[in-house]
Amino acid sequence: MAKKKQQPKGAGKAYISAAKARRKLQVSLATFQKLCILKGIHPRVPGKKLRGSQKTFYLTKDIKFLAHDPLIRKAWEMRAQRRKIKKAKAKKENLKVKSLLNNFPSYRLERVVLERYGTFRDALLDLDDALNVLFMVSNLTCTSVIDSDRIANCKRLCREFLKYVTTTGGLRKVFASVKGLYVQVDINGVFPVFIIPYRPFQSIPKDIDQKIIKSFLEFYECLLSCVNRHLFYQKGYVYPPKFDESLEAKGFSVFDAFTLEWKKGESQLIVDEESDLSVSENLERDKNMDHPNRLLEGMTFFLGREVPIELFDFIVRSCGGNALWEVPGIHDADSSSITHYVYDRPNIPGDRRLDADYVQPQWILDSINAGILLPVSLYLPGVSLPPHLSPFVSHENSSYRPHFGEFISGYKSSQVTGTYTEKVIGQESTKDDKLDATSSQITLANQEEEEEEEDKRQRALVPNDKLKPSSETQNRKLAKMMMRSKDRYRYERIMRSQKKETKATNRLLRRQKELKSSE
Repeated sequence: MAKKKQQPKGAGKAYISAAKARRKLQVSLATFQKLCILKGIHPRVPGKKLRGSQKTFYLTKDIKFLAHDPLIRKAWEMRAQRRKIKKAKAKKENLKVKSLLNNFPSYRLERVVLERYGTFRDALLDLDDALNVLFMVSNLTCTSVIDSDRIANCKRLCREFLKYVTTTGGLRKVFASVKGLYVQVDINGVFPVFIIPYRPFQSIPKDIDQKIIKSFLEFYECLLSCVNRHLFYQKGYVYPPKFDESLEAKGFSVFDAFTLEWKKGESQLIVDEESDLSVSENLERDKNMDHPNRLLEGMTFFLGREVPIELFDFIVRSCGGNALWEVPGIHDADSSSITHYVYDRPNIPGDRRLDADYVQPQWILDSINAGILLPVSLYLPGVSLPPHLSPFVSHENSSYRPHFGEFISGYKSSQVTGTYTEKVIGQESTKDDKLDATSSQITLANQEEEEEEEDKRQRALVPNDKLKPSSETQNRKLAKMMMRSKDRYRYERIMRSQKKETKATNRLLRRQKELKSSE
């Protein structure tokens, strides 16, 4: 009798290689990667070493779940349709090719979004990656893989999301970096952080697989569209909002080109942004929120040409302010309503107004992060700016604290009118006392490091038989020897991390002293 084939057990049954999964699903490598991206199926590392450990493994239950998904049927239909088109093109049957292209199978991903995210909060928690990809693609030029229609759709979805943020005042933190503008917003108690790149954006490098990006983009488009629809419905607005492209072409704000339609029962009330009644209603709805950001309310900013207009228009409007700039062909702008002129160059065109403030763009960002309007004298055009501190890094529990961060905390508590130079740099004795106090707080890791270095010096000078280590060092080493191996490993990891942090702190303190002496 023939021996019955032994069935796999344990890890061999729970995991399946990528090649076997593709043979089971009868799809190509590109289609398999796309299906895994859309369904959220990731490679797994088996707990036990399997045969061919260099291969990529997936959970068997995930592959079985994918085999019964309607998307796999659509993939087979699309493959069969492409073969028919290729065969008709070879026979030069143009009418048949046209008919096959018009009847090409299509699919929708709303069902997949509902399967992957059980609640709306789960979708919001995974929104940061979607926003990063969509904002990146919206600033690209069309390629052979990512066409212009998809880029236009990404731009529309991103603008609708930014319109919701400006309407609700959900902006919380902003940080300008080389990559772009890091933005944190508040959406129903969830705080996603994403990057808005500057323009013009660089082209995609050639070594990046655009097909993988396109697969992620296809899912993220559907995700952001569902999120935008739900957010606008929560506020009582119709989705999608109407957008007037003629206003954008004339140079006006993108957010002024949106017209929101308010649903009231069966009838719809058109809410015009220029109407005083609709604006007051929107402000009343926004002020009922827990933490609306109205720091720049009542202020009007004039943005210079060198300032990123779309980014700062979004930032100012999200904080309750208004932004203006030079529009070609229109010269009747009311300059009397302007309270702040924002320039990023030392030479300011025209005559200065005495009843308005002139600042650099960093003043807006630092004021939003601090939660209070900082002194304008620190940000005058042409003046050396204070450090732009990241709001995503906390120095509360650290032994190193930036001087400007201490100035901001003191300014918020005391509301002093002194400048940063008078507060921090002018009081040299205070700085010296703080530096001495900070440097004197040496941790246990630093003490151990000094003791080890001293032992090394003694071992180099004194023979091993005459060397007598200190009692404190010997007791610490004996205590380490008495520990369990697991506890000793954890203790050594803690000490290594403390040593690394201490070295970084001492380096920053030395740099502070060098800058102080150079001044």
